[in-house]
Amino acid sequence: WTTYLEQNKMFLYQTLDSHEPTGEVIGYFDDNFYNFLNKFYKSGYFKDCALILFSDHGQHLNGPFYLFDSQDFHSEMALPLLFLIIPNDNRLYEEGLYDKIRVNQQIFITPYDIYNTLLHIAFGDNYKDYRQYATQYGSSLLMKMNYKKRYCHSPFLGLKIINCKCERKNSNL
Repeated sequence: WTTYLEQNKMFLYQTLDSHEPTGEVIGYFDDNFYNFLNKFYKSGYFKDCALILFSDHGQHLNGPFYLFDSQDFHSEMALPLLFLIIPNDNRLYEEGLYDKIRVNQQIFITPYDIYNTLLHIAFGDNYKDYRQYATQYGSSLLMKMNYKKRYCHSPFLGLKIINCKCERKNSNL
């Protein structure tokens, strides 16, 4: 980070710490992750850095909801975490980025959208160039999305209905 201060950067950290049945192991990660983010912040690296935290699904490994096969268990499986933290920059206000994110915050999104968003961030000011690498489905979360086109069997999203849990009653997938 210090060697290439003027270059666009992307850092990806993946973990499978919470993929175990007790739900305890992820707690061992909390302090280390906090310390890393705190050091990153104190070093000034968040000044021009977007932070994205996401998961593939919610907690659903052998908890009490699982034992009783409740609807909460099935819903939780389909509710992944997504935090998108963008630097506070007047230029982003002028471009309307924060308004777009605010509109999109309660919209149904897919992994295609996450992929296109990562491309959009990676290309920075040349965001129009990212489209040549983008998937045909989905959008960047940094662009205003049409919520009317976002439902499980929308051809715009490229999902198969079997992949969507929000409209499947009592799904056991």
